[in-house]
Amino acid sequence: MKLDEKEVSKLNVIKALSGQEALKIAMGKVDIDLIILDIQMPGMDGFEVAKFLKSTIKTKDIPVMFLTAAFKSEEFIKNGFDIGAIDYFTKPIDMHQFLTKINLYIKLFLNNKKLKEQTRKAESFSKSKSEFLANMSHEIRTPLNAILGFVELIKESTKEKKTLEYANIIDNSSQSLLNVIEDILDFSKIESGKLDIDKVNFNTEEEFNIISYLFKAKCLEKGITLEITLDDKLPEYIKTDPLRIKQIISNLLSNAIKFTQRDKKIYLNIMYEDGFLNISVRDEGKGIQKDKLSHIFEAFVQEDSSTTREFGGTGLGLSISSELVRLLGGELKAKSELGQGSEFYFSIPVTISKETDKKNKTVENLVFDGKKVLLVEDNKSNQMFMKVILKKMEFDIDIANDGIEAVEKFKLNKYDLILMDENMPNMCGIEATKNIIEFERENKISHTPIVALTANAIKGDRERFLEAGMDDYMSKPLNKSLFLDILKKIFTC
Repeated sequence: MKLDEKEVSKLNVIKALSGQEALKIAMGKVDIDLIILDIQMPGMDGFEVAKFLKSTIKTKDIPVMFLTAAFKSEEFIKNGFDIGAIDYFTKPIDMHQFLTKINLYIKLFLNNKKLKEQTRKAESFSKSKSEFLANMSHEIRTPLNAILGFVELIKESTKEKKTLEYANIIDNSSQSLLNVIEDILDFSKIESGKLDIDKVNFNTEEEFNIISYLFKAKCLEKGITLEITLDDKLPEYIKTDPLRIKQIISNLLSNAIKFTQRDKKIYLNIMYEDGFLNISVRDEGKGIQKDKLSHIFEAFVQEDSSTTREFGGTGLGLSISSELVRLLGGELKAKSELGQGSEFYFSIPVTISKETDKKNKTVENLVFDGKKVLLVEDNKSNQMFMKVILKKMEFDIDIANDGIEAVEKFKLNKYDLILMDENMPNMCGIEATKNIIEFERENKISHTPIVALTANAIKGDRERFLEAGMDDYMSKPLNKSLFLDILKKIFTC
């Protein structure tokens, strides 16, 4: 068979005189864009070659065409398509049709190959971004745990006015940094579709008063009046996600405080009507230009670039709030007049309930005299902070600086509780946990509770630690109320 010389010159054609030779070439270092197989060949026919090609990772995606004079029946043709062939040509061939299809199939294959490579790169980038966010979160949360922890201890242990003032400045600055990290992590979860809504029954007055107390103090610092209205018709208990609602209100109030001048007012209204929770935050601030109003819910967008320099922030708060409201079943809206202020408002469906799912977390002065804890932590500042907290509760404390040391100490001592960090040199927390559980199993000894106390706070981390055999999980910075709840559960106080 002779091909037109012009057409042939455009193709890099590699010939094989048998099925075995074809496989050797296809599996070699040369990239093949199309394979044209005869069916009747010595030693190994075209069907056998095609089956092997389609079963091997390197060649399974290469398009295969059959070129043969051996058609015997429809079943014969079907056999080739079942194997994975894209087309058949019978001899003698129509040269124009043959070359046209070859060019088409090669283009389709190359486009598909390019698309797969782009997908692979996108997946690789997404993985790298997730790893970066996880590492960034860990590296910032770890020192923040010690900073916030020691600041709280300073505030508890002194009444000296100047010291308390400095401690509050450090506390507020650290909380601001933590809020930035939380915003970035939430935005990443939203991007990947992994941000969850956890609807529970909760006491409305209790939860909304927490917001009131927090932001009244912040407004007072800036000389702003915060007026809060809780509807008389607001049910005592409702079912929705209180954490996310408080996050939305906090974002809206933080923005309002940021853009409102001294001696002005901010209004928070929380109303209930016909199964809907209606919330609005209105301020007497600088307002938003009309042409900017439709873009303010986009990520990283602020009213103008100067606001970033003047007021700070990531530009993620409104974007995250808008998505949270959507996940809760509503839509975040805004209206504003330049120089007169802005109002952000939304309605979400809620269910009236008769009780709360939340347990009372105001537990003070718990004492665990004689209980022995192994604290596995490589950061010296966090070691010092946790020692102070645990000694206050009268725990007996051992410290391991990495996973290997933790396993060795566990084998030599009896502990009532292990607090396990994850990112450590020599051996991570998960590996140490698996080694400890294996030692318990081999030696038929009762299980020692292991609680992850880690700066790893990306979605899925909790599940990963529990799957490894840990009994519970806490993220840094340490939440004292949660810590006390876990201790109560472990020691059945």
